[in-house]
Amino acid sequence: MKVAQKLYEGVQLSDGKATGLITYMRTDGLHLSDEAAKDIQSFVVEKYGLNFAAKSTRKYFKKVKNAQEAHEAIRPTDIRRLPSMLVGVLDEDSLKLYALIWSRSMACQMEPAIIEQIQCDIGNANQSIMFRSTCSKVEFLGYQAVYQDAETFRIRSNEDDEHQRSEVFEILSNLKGGEPLCLTKVEPGQHYTQPPPRYSAPVTWHRKTFYIRNHY
Repeated sequence: MKVAQKLYEGVQLSDGKATGLITYMRTDGLHLSDEAAKDIQSFVVEKYGLNFAAKSTRKYFKKVKNAQEAHEAIRPTDIRRLPSMLVGVLDEDSLKLYALIWSRSMACQMEPAIIEQIQCDIGNANQSIMFRSTCSKVEFLGYQAVYQDAETFRIRSNEDDEHQRSEVFEILSNLKGGEPLCLTKVEPGQHYTQPPPRYSAPVTWHRKTFYIRNHY
């Protein structure tokens, strides 16, 4: 919250003026003003193309009863102020937070991604043993384009992983139902699903405060 407060109150930019980089951060609102949403859509078209912009401005509202939503959602005060423009101006944490707010603001006014998914079930003759292989391929990046943009300083998909995924997808796509396969190799492996980390004291306090504020 201290980092957000700093971005809201103002940061001295190259012109020597203190400028607020984000809107009011103590808000429970999910909506954007019509003017802001249209401005973001316009910039999406400029940066990524018409196909990436939502067909109409997206409006989000909380479903929680008695939600105040007195202020709009947190967003950059100027969507055209890219995170890359603030390198050397903001410290690391501030830059990461601004990049997160910028990318989410852009993504909320973009088209959804289109992902093709394939699943193959492979078994022995009496189907007493079954193996399942799944893979997916992105047909249209949609809002995901903003998260692969160098402007956000996010860790983009590893090119080697993408290449391997494409090869697997191609192999699975060429299989036909009922087609016999030859087993060449078996590599046993064990994977564990990791539970989410326990709440720390600050997170617990934040959750309690958020619940009380929105339910009473």
